[in-house]
Amino acid sequence: MDKLTIASIISDLVVIGIVIFATWYNHNMTKKRLHKITKATMALQANQDEQMLCRAIKEIDPLACPLLDYTIETKDGKTHITEWTAKRKKPEKKELRQILAELKRKEENSV
Repeated sequence: MDKLTIASIISDLVVIGIVIFATWYNHNMTKKRLHKITKATMALQANQDEQMLCRAIKEIDPLACPLLDYTIETKDGKTHITEWTAKRKKPEKKELRQILAELKRKEENSV
């Protein structure tokens, strides 16, 4: 075999290795994200205040996803954002309070 054939085979093997690694990496990241989403869904089903805060965040940022872009926690009876990892701007407390009040009014009127 000549040098060009050997170089071609080596470059093909490198490309195949990169594709396999990228596929494996994406599979693992998707699995982790799905696990986080499942965990968030289970937690949100149990806590009405956290559900309302998530709805308020969705009003401001429809693309924000619990546990992927932010985490919330209820501590001492108060629900708040504990971590904001989204690249987009974190919603301000004042804005969230206004939307939460609106959502509560809508909910009370619908009952």
